[in-house]
Amino acid sequence: MFNMSRGVYHVTDNEIKQRLELALRPVEPPSIEEVLKQVSTHGVLRGPVDWVFPAWMLYVEYATQKIAETFPLSEEEKRQLLHFRETLTQLLLEAQRQAKAKLTALYKAVVEDTYRLEGNKLYAPDGTWMYVIGDSAPHIPIRGVTAKTCFPNLLKLPRVRLELLQLGWRASDEGKHKRQPYMGTTQPWQVFAWAAARYGELYACVLSTNLTHEGVSIEVYIKAKSWRQRWSKDEAISLVADYLRRGKWTPMLTMWLGDGKARWRNILQSKYELLVATKEPWRLGIRKCIRGLSGHWQRGVCED
Repeated sequence: MFNMSRGVYHVTDNEIKQRLELALRPVEPPSIEEVLKQVSTHGVLRGPVDWVFPAWMLYVEYATQKIAETFPLSEEEKRQLLHFRETLTQLLLEAQRQAKAKLTALYKAVVEDTYRLEGNKLYAPDGTWMYVIGDSAPHIPIRGVTAKTCFPNLLKLPRVRLELLQLGWRASDEGKHKRQPYMGTTQPWQVFAWAAARYGELYACVLSTNLTHEGVSIEVYIKAKSWRQRWSKDEAISLVADYLRRGKWTPMLTMWLGDGKARWRNILQSKYELLVATKEPWRLGIRKCIRGLSGHWQRGVCED
């Protein structure tokens, strides 16, 4: 038996075996009602691999339809939106096949006690491997599942207002790679909410399949090729705090949508800490987001 300390994580071979069993458990196909309930409750879709990937695809289809119904789009914008949907769907299909094959090989190795540990990785005899020690939960990298696509300019905001939304994302979950902003997320609604603020040419990939106590979750990575990152993380947090001090909440909205909490000290004249640690139910939050971004409201992009 192996026993590994991984920061706050602590896993054993029995736990790995249990998680792999949950990931490979037979399951009925997801319904859109199940998908929306899980997204609105948890944000993240978790479950067996044959449920989670189709659930993501259902959500992508649903959100695309709602966007098309809500926003006035030109023919070119409709084409971009449909290409975005088709690209994500194809990536998820390819990643599902790869993830299931790797999960199956790793499960067989653990059950038959034929695995080996090297560094922070667990290997099956055929060379399939997964991370088991590090800064995150056990996860299996997905290789070569990438594509380029475009997301339309849904909000049509003036550049100054749009940059306030981008600032909030940068202050929370958004990263930078070669001067370009990117988002890595396990939450399908974030893909659409972030892309609305970073529209244009995108590079997308399915990054990993994460082993959880409920099966798996999926991490999707998207890089905005049409934008350059303007702020460091610390600078973005400071600017959001400055806007908030002046009563401007727009950047705080996307910061809140990013990671659900913001901590600052010494923002005002005396020591002060703002903590938004518990999000409202997601569907309410995203309705507020789209209402605030678009300046009008007819029907929620992702309402259930």
